[in-house]
Amino acid sequence: MLCLGLSGGLSKDYENSSDLPSTFMHDGAAVPVRDGRVIAAVEEERLNRIKHSN
Repeated sequence: MLCLGLSGGLSKDYENSSDLPSTFMHDGAAVPVRDGRVIAAVEEERLNRIKHSN
């Protein structure tokens, strides 16, 4: 099975919101996982070169 794991705030308005779980905040990232094994991982700030970007 192939899954995509995402993390990161939806927008700056939700950064400190108690509506979102603590594991879903700033520093957006994506990780494809196949059969329980990580294929790759990337943080958004590595792509756009802006620290703590969403």
